[in-house]
Amino acid sequence: MDLNRGKQQPVYYLVVAWIVALAVMNSVGTLFERLRFSITISALLEEVTVLLALWLLNHYWLKVHIQWRTDLPFSAQLRVNAFSLFLVVFLLAALETQLAHGKSVKHVLVMAVVALLVAIFEESLFRGILLVGFLQRLGRGNSVWLAVLLSSTLFAVSHLINLSHQSVSLTISQVLMAFGFGLLQSATYLRSGSLIWPILLHFTFDTQVLARSGLISKGNIPAWSGLIPLVIYGTVALILLRRSKRAEVVERFRI
Repeated sequence: MDLNRGKQQPVYYLVVAWIVALAVMNSVGTLFERLRFSITISALLEEVTVLLALWLLNHYWLKVHIQWRTDLPFSAQLRVNAFSLFLVVFLLAALETQLAHGKSVKHVLVMAVVALLVAIFEESLFRGILLVGFLQRLGRGNSVWLAVLLSSTLFAVSHLINLSHQSVSLTISQVLMAFGFGLLQSATYLRSGSLIWPILLHFTFDTQVLARSGLISKGNIPAWSGLIPLVIYGTVALILLRRSKRAEVVERFRI
């Protein structure tokens, strides 16, 4: 893969790639729905298909290198991901509570598989490709936070697609929370140098949510409720990407 060629591409290529990824996801979902597959099978096939499409898109066009391994000592990785690991433990405890209150093991395992595919796809797209792609194309210095904000905004806006099957207030809450979650995930990826950490938290979070609510979100919560996680996640991201740590990010991703 010619990485230098990718760095020379204009920024709008990344936005086009985001639109293409969403279009493929929506088209595939509609196709499987018309073929009358079950919701679960449709979700699994959709995620596998968009993962393949994303790999082709990046390998043959964008050429952004996704980092899975890092030279950062494991102890340092744990410190960077302390907050994320706290959330993982909390979410696993909530998942155990659901099992104790009647959720079947089979249901949780199926939702876990869907959640894993979703986490790999979304983290590969928004953090692995878009975030680093913006970083490499915008240059050095202040571009670190600009890239984080751009990729997190696209991640949040993507959740507007949920308006097709749920309330406006619930969707707005999800958009706000997704923006904050994007900030946190971007910071942990940039500081740890491995996409495995963001995938771990995303996978655990989605497993807990899907095991509780299923593949179709229900209910109606206030739109402002998304502000609480936004503030918490955003604060942690600000700490992780403080000025003294940005040079480390620039060096790690060879911006």
